[in-house]
Amino acid sequence: MSDVKRPTSIEASDFARTIWQVKPEIKAKVKDLLEPEYWAHVAKIMKAGDRIEAIPEDRHYYAEFFVLAASSNWAKLVLLREITLIKDNETSVTEGFSIGFAGNHKWRVTRGKEVLSKGHEDKEAATSWLNKNMKDLT
Repeated sequence: MSDVKRPTSIEASDFARTIWQVKPEIKAKVKDLLEPEYWAHVAKIMKAGDRIEAIPEDRHYYAEFFVLAASSNWAKLVLLREITLIKDNETSVTEGFSIGFAGNHKWRVTRGKEVLSKGHEDKEAATSWLNKNMKDLT
């Protein structure tokens, strides 16, 4: 028999760790989530071995982290994977119209402070709406 030791324990993974899902602010970058202080307000409920899935409200990226260590006001995370889902999530301005993500309104089209259309699932749908309605709006 080799010198390799057997596992010291075995248990169902959902018993051993928790998978958390967070919605960072849209402007939060993955590197921000790697700062231990970022988690100060929720670190006390985390434990080493937990995983965190981060998906901003506009869904422009998905990131998965492993909690290496956690205390009462910090958590040290390791990035497991990061996937860019939407390459262009920045607000754009075209001929006085703005297209941007706005929380519950999802993607919307505005002119100044006036909301012209809202509830679009992505930037392309909002842009398409503007292109179809541009003639009527000018």
